[in-house]
Amino acid sequence: MNKIVKQGQSFFDKVLELTGSIENSFDMSLANDSSLTDDLAIGDEILATTVTNKAVIAIWSGLNEPATMITDNSVVAPPSGIGYMQIGTTFKVS
Repeated sequence: MNKIVKQGQSFFDKVLELTGSIENSFDMSLANDSSLTDDLAIGDEILATTVTNKAVIAIWSGLNEPATMITDNSVVAPPSGIGYMQIGTTFKVS
């Protein structure tokens, strides 16, 4: 079974979607000649290994596909600036 990577999907998302268990991560990385931490490009084809949990696969099938990859663009910086400063901690009066 092969599956195409979509936007925002990590290797672990594909493992869960195709096999039903994160425990298959190492087997799938060997089957796809890739590292567990490799960034996947949109359109990459992933070869699945054995199915472990069909109930989990049923949850993540169709339009309900997991996409949990975090990029630098998706990380929100903490609020800062004059509107968020507090006297004595982040705002110094001299």
